[in-house]
Amino acid sequence: MNDDSEALEQVVFRDRQNVYIEPEAMEELLTEYGIWERTFYLGFGGFMKLPGMRGGVCCVFVDYREGQGGLVIPYEEQKDLLNSILKVL
Repeated sequence: MNDDSEALEQVVFRDRQNVYIEPEAMEELLTEYGIWERTFYLGFGGFMKLPGMRGGVCCVFVDYREGQGGLVIPYEEQKDLLNSILKVL
C-alpha cells in the first residue's frame, strides 16, 4: 500500500524514537485495501533524488499477529553522511 491519506494518518503516528500503531484501526484499513498480511515493513519519511536512483527511507518491521492494544515500535532515524550529501546533490 502506498498511501499518504488521512486514513493512514489516523492509524500510524511517530515521534523521534517510536512508531505508534492502533492495531484495530490498522486491521480495518488493511481489510479495506484487500491486504491480509499481518507482518510487513512500514516506510516513512523518505526521499528519492531521481526515479530509479538512490533514495532513503525510515523503515520499521510491524508484527501484530498476537498483539493486544496499541503497538509501540522503537526506531532510529538514519542520518549518516552519505544520506545527507545525497539529499543536497
